[in-house]
Amino acid sequence: MRACTSCCARRSLTAAGSTRRRCARHRDREEPDTNADLKYAAKPPGGAWTTTTVDSAGEIGEYTSLAVDAAGGVHISYLDGTNAELRYAYRCF
Repeated sequence: MRACTSCCARRSLTAAGSTRRRCARHRDREEPDTNADLKYAAKPPGGAWTTTTVDSAGEIGEYTSLAVDAAGGVHISYLDGTNAELRYAYRCF
């Protein structure tokens, strides 16, 4: 996996405290071997980036906004381009 600093421009970055790096991003269909999906990536200190698909139903994931709450919960809002709707995802890690 490529680090978030080298992936597409449609991304939202945050750091939880000063340790764990997090990224939510839209993967363009023009990128090789990808769909237009919303991806979430995290990198612990000294560790490697890991990636999870958050949503993949249609043309999804543009205009992301990422926040991490005090309990470590990840909140992502993003555009569902297929249905012209704002969506919200939450997961506690």
